[in-house]
Amino acid sequence: DKFAWWKLRHGERSFTASEYIGIENTFELIEATWKTKGPFNCVVGHSQGAILTTILLARALVEGYPVQPEKAILMGAAW
Repeated sequence: DKFAWWKLRHGERSFTASEYIGIENTFELIEATWKTKGPFNCVVGHSQGAILTTILLARALVEGYPVQPEKAILMGAAW
């Protein structure tokens, strides 16, 4: 059983993709974890996780979204 934040079409890269297949399942997992084990002061994202964290922060700007981190650390590289 492998886990990925999302899946991509064959040959696609996370930083060029226009669609992240399965990302809604990821957000359900994050929201459930935030509710049961959070809240957390900071979220950290590296590489694909930095992309995910950026989307998470954008969602946090929406009023009523349950995940509201105060801080975030983003790092990673694409080639």
